[in-house]
Formats: sequence, C-alpha cells, structure tokens
Amino acid sequence: MTEEEINDLSSVDATKLQQVFAKCTNEILASIIVPLRRAKAEEVDVEAASLEKMNEEQKAEALEARKNKAEDTELTLWLKDFPKTAGDFKEMRRSAEEHMPQLEVAL
Repeated sequence: MTEEEINDLSSVDATKLQQVFAKCTNEILASIIVPLRRAKAEEVDVEAASLEKMNEEQKAEALEARKNKAEDTELTLWLKDFPKTAGDFKEMRRSAEEHMPQLEVAL
C-alpha cells in the first residue's frame, strides 16, 4: 500500500484491504507459531536423547507423561478484529496457502 492509501483507508478498494489484512494477520501468526514449533522440535530432540538413557519402565512412564502433556497443550489464538466475515477468512486461508504454507489456519 502507498502512504496515501494508508492515510486514507476509505479510498482503498475493499478487496485490496482484505488482502493486506489477511497477509498481515498471517505474518503475525507465523511470527508466533514458527518459533514455538522450533522450540518444540528442540524439546523433542532433548527428550529422545534422554529416553535412550532410560530403562524400559522409565521409558514407558516418560512416554505416557509426554502423551498426557501433548493432549493438554494446544495453541489457540482468538482473532478479534480480522477476519470478521467468511470472505475475510477465505482470503486469509488463501493468502496463507500462497505465502506461508507452514502456517495452519483453521477454525
């Protein structure tokens, strides 16, 4: 968007605004989700290394604890201002598929 468009959003085509909001929202989500996924991958690597050092009984307990923990942890973000309509959501998903395939946009 140009500086003029930013200063007068009412003059901007609604489709263009929807595309800009979708892309920005997806970028914000990616900035939250991608580092969390990296941290999770590192955590899994550390757990795998520690599992190798355990006996079978300890491994079973650790795997059960991991399963219970995985069920309890889930990242949910509530988006207040965008998307508001089904069209906004469709554009957000389309934009994510095109620009950020690593991002999962779901209801």
